Amino acid sequence: MQRALHDLATFHIEAENEERLYASSAVSSFSLIRHMQSDWTHWQIYLQEEPGEDELEFLKKSKPLLPSKKDLNKASEEVFKMKNFRWVSIGCLKLIKIIILHSSLASPRDCIHLANLKINSKDFSTAEQLLRKALALLENPTYQEKIGINVADIYTRLAHVLLVQDKPEVALATFETALQHFPHNASLFQEYQNLKKKVLIEPKIFQTNSSDLDDTVYDMECCNGLCKTARNLQLYCVYDSKTSPFLRLAAVKKEFLSLDPYIVIFHNVISEKEILRIRRASKDQLTVSTIMNYDSGEHVVDSYRTSKSVWYPSDTNDLTWRLTNLVGDVSGMEMKTSERFQVINYGIAGIFEAHTDSLLLDHLSEVPQGGATVFTKLNLTVFPQPGSAIFWYNLDNQGNEDKRTDHAGCPVIVGSKWIMTKWVSHFGQEFRKPCYKLDYPIPFY
Repeated sequence: MQRALHDLATFHIEAENEERLYASSAVSSFSLIRHMQSDWTHWQIYLQEEPGEDELEFLKKSKPLLPSKKDLNKASEEVFKMKNFRWVSIGCLKLIKIIILHSSLASPRDCIHLANLKINSKDFSTAEQLLRKALALLENPTYQEKIGINVADIYTRLAHVLLVQDKPEVALATFETALQHFPHNASLFQEYQNLKKKVLIEPKIFQTNSSDLDDTVYDMECCNGLCKTARNLQLYCVYDSKTSPFLRLAAVKKEFLSLDPYIVIFHNVISEKEILRIRRASKDQLTVSTIMNYDSGEHVVDSYRTSKSVWYPSDTNDLTWRLTNLVGDVSGMEMKTSERFQVINYGIAGIFEAHTDSLLLDHLSEVPQGGATVFTKLNLTVFPQPGSAIFWYNLDNQGNEDKRTDHAGCPVIVGSKWIMTKWVSHFGQEFRKPCYKLDYPIPFY
């Protein structure tokens, strides 16, 4: 018990010393939430006896303040969401292709919990990796927090996961390893004997069509700039002084990312002071972002988009007026038919999956890792640059939707992502951006 308490104390000290780390990482946040939600239950059972009455009373009073089962499931989803986007290799929770600024503090309990979720969703390959990692951690002599962990049960679960993947020989070897550790475990020995008999008599009984769940998301290699599609973009930069009369007095730095479809970045258009002002004003007003359900005509919350946001009319204050005029000046478009500004905050693992719209997107923060905007059909990835703004058209020259501009917000791995967007309607642009024939030269600049 003293060793376990020492282990818990060490965990808490690390958390207190690295508060920012725990708050800015999905991996560490999940580990802390799972620890606070689940581990105390084991102690509650352990302290049911009379000597632990005071401690038990303290746990009962503290329980309403601890994370709920819903919080734990949400944290688990965020970890696996990053794995689906191929940023993470669950082995357990070690990140590849990016260099995380901290080490994950995953415990055997973390791996076991995540493995159970993967078993329920029939992702047996990932569950196998998680269970193997849990066993490896438990075999480490320095790990002391073993109360409530049935190691024999982990071996049994691993064997069943192997069977579902049509690996009966490996499953038998797993049982044999377990029996070396627990030679007097009767139920373990009985399962081993039953499996051995089935493998010898009916070797085909375990054949299955089970396989790893295919990622239903698009190829998110683009989130770290490693897209696989061909890229034939000719990039260049200019000082734009022609799009509007005002720019003759104050030209802006414009970087062309694509001419067809038209995608550009305007650099240094919002000052650091203005960024801080926007974020401070928005922080306490953020609510969960919604998407439009076109069947019902209502705005609904969906895992398709995980962020918080707040809306500001163009005439809210002097800053929104300036930024509205700025959007009109740099884009050359009429702002009278534009929508309100939306300030959006994406926390850990926050994403916006592939969609199409036309807007100017201002970056209001740096993101240590993740958070890029990726144009999924163009092999084009734009990482957050505070003070810059991306602008593109989602309609072609005849006013039809241009699916080449499908884009997504990559998951935030470390840090927090702040952006501000403004959608510009094609109505009212008849003289600013008229529709051209397909063979007509397009005056982009």
